[in-house]
Amino acid sequence: MKKITLLLISILITSNLLSQEYTIENAKKTTAEFLKALKILDLPEGKELVSGLVFESNNSFPVISSSEILFEKLFDTDIDGIKGYKGLLEIKSISKANTPLILRYILISYLDKKDSKWKVFAFRETIDIENEILSCKQSLNSDNDSRPMQYRLRNLAYWEILNGELSSATKNFRNAYSEAESNNDTNFKIPTSLVLNSITGSKTE
Repeated sequence: MKKITLLLISILITSNLLSQEYTIENAKKTTAEFLKALKILDLPEGKELVSGLVFESNNSFPVISSSEILFEKLFDTDIDGIKGYKGLLEIKSISKANTPLILRYILISYLDKKDSKWKVFAFRETIDIENEILSCKQSLNSDNDSRPMQYRLRNLAYWEILNGELSSATKNFRNAYSEAESNNDTNFKIPTSLVLNSITGSKTE
């Protein structure tokens, strides 16, 4: 009886911890740490801080002097139990010509299931993501797009991840790999498929 009771308590604690991970407070904490790190991104310490807060540390980000969060929320994905975080921000940065810039950026984060920690998937100037997805889907049947099909599918999947369409992105990554194999494209890679695996807990190949 004690073993059963302990097992039930363990399950309840684990479930509670998992549910807490998908709270907006935890996502906000990562956002705050990320924005703070961007202020010193031109220093080795800033680069080190950012590398622990993003899925892909080789991505380039702007050095900012200040930021303001205009809107933020958790959003549902097309996989039950997995949520994402979206933030719309106004940032102040410096151009290459050393002039001040005020830009609007979008930040998309997901929980890394391997580390049980929220990480930034994308931080880029605001853009109509749904329109990008529509454009990518149209390109799949376009004779005017000279890119091999695997590259078109890879691009579509990237935008789908930003929009919370994780299941569809997984399918398109797999189709992209199949197209590359059919075309003997041995140089074709999808580093983001490893990120998607960390988000969903499933393999994309």
